[in-house]
Amino acid sequence: MSIKCKPILELQLDDKSLKMIEEIRQKSNMGKLLELSVDLGAIINIFTRSNPVLAYNITKMDWNLFNDVIKDLPDITRAAIKRDIRHTFFYYKMNPNSNSKILRFWQGLYYACE
Repeated sequence: MSIKCKPILELQLDDKSLKMIEEIRQKSNMGKLLELSVDLGAIINIFTRSNPVLAYNITKMDWNLFNDVIKDLPDITRAAIKRDIRHTFFYYKMNPNSNSKILRFWQGLYYACE
């Protein structure tokens, strides 16, 4: 679900929001690093096995599992980020003293503003 959102003028995020944005950034970076690690792991697995026959190592690689992992990693990262956004949005929504601009910011992320 996405909604049309208006710009939030003079938005000043509080410490909790800034911390959460940093955590989301770290999760995004870790997801990218994990994808790279899986790719490198496959290459290392092929070229460093004790068997000197490269073709044998390639055929022994579980390519279906490798494909499943590579395909699912972005979804796993995205789900972790969405969970953080959801928790933060509901924190501000349930807190009667929340800044309305910060609430609108997290609401826009939660509902995926266009």
